[in-house]
Amino acid sequence: MFIRSSRGKKIFLVRDKILGMYDDSLNEITVDDQIRGKELLDTTIHEVLHLELPKLHENYVRKIAKVVAEAVHKVLRDENKRRKRGKR
Repeated sequence: MFIRSSRGKKIFLVRDKILGMYDDSLNEITVDDQIRGKELLDTTIHEVLHLELPKLHENYVRKIAKVVAEAVHKVLRDENKRRKRGKR
């Protein structure tokens, strides 16, 4: 399964021993489809940052991915709680 990035590049979800990887020769990322939740968000965001901003230093990629993943995970978790209570 794959999705396309904003620049039209393919992002694959695959089963592998790695969580994620960016292949600059193919302009593709792979993300382990067995990970879930915040780890999936963090890994996907991390690899998309490599794809979209290849010159961004690894330390910044890690920090940005972690912060964005935590924020998105919290928003989704809170939204799911509201939906279960019947509120929107």
